[in-house]
Amino acid sequence: MPIDLLRQYALTNPQAQLHAETHHRVYLVTCEEGEFILRVQPTATRSRLEREVTHLRLLAAHGVPVAQVIPTRDGAPIAAAGDTLGLLMVRLSGERKALADVDAALMTRLGGLLALLHQQIIPHNALTEAEALFGVDGFYPLAALRQFLTHAQQAALERVWELLAPTLNVTGQTLLHGDFVLHNVLVTDQSLALVDLEYSRVGDARYDLASLLWQVRGRADWPALQSAFLAGYVDAGGQPHTELEPWLAARQLASLHWVAHNRALMPNADQVIAQRLQELSAFVTTGRLRRQ
Repeated sequence: MPIDLLRQYALTNPQAQLHAETHHRVYLVTCEEGEFILRVQPTATRSRLEREVTHLRLLAAHGVPVAQVIPTRDGAPIAAAGDTLGLLMVRLSGERKALADVDAALMTRLGGLLALLHQQIIPHNALTEAEALFGVDGFYPLAALRQFLTHAQQAALERVWELLAPTLNVTGQTLLHGDFVLHNVLVTDQSLALVDLEYSRVGDARYDLASLLWQVRGRADWPALQSAFLAGYVDAGGQPHTELEPWLAARQLASLHWVAHNRALMPNADQVIAQRLQELSAFVTTGRLRRQ
């Protein structure tokens, strides 16, 4: 239980219950003041967490629906205890939609939400997409991924990267969610809200667009869903983008890295790794990412 972290907040009789656990623990905190979400991370992630707080506050100031960050008693945005950090946020209403529940109407709404986020432009970004995503200090460093792969799989990875690297050798100025997929949007009949901005950064808008399109690509009706999403994005003020296939492949490569580094959470991790590498290898040949 994150008792030492919770003591740093002005909450009355807080009770914490484990809410979710992937690579970090997330707690639902109930108290007299209401319901909150506490995410607990190692101290090594402080710079990333500080960047997330900055982005959350910027988006909230511009009317983008994100969670409010709750400061500690001392006014700090992040609590610290021992080797852990805590980020406390107001719990937002809504549900996470499963892939099977998605329809064109929801995809249109999601496109509009992403366009609202992408209105935030932050100039002077110096990192290319290749560096920010797959470089040594990126979110999904390829050097770290290679150690989880067989020699044959490493060879396949190199062929994929040889094709993708030129596409990703660009810099963008758009504030990105960084992991814009269904489980990071809370949905009600009247509203949508963004959660889990841990991977938020400044970069090329096409990566955010590709993230959700990558997720629905396995659906038989993905062309209609993709059209609805991109139409909603453009209608809400987003810039039209074409030639998104390499960006879908980049999102697949990021997912491959996540699976390899979180094997303990996936009993079939080896099977998923093999399948996604096979799909990426097919992309090298066909130029289109087909997902099962």
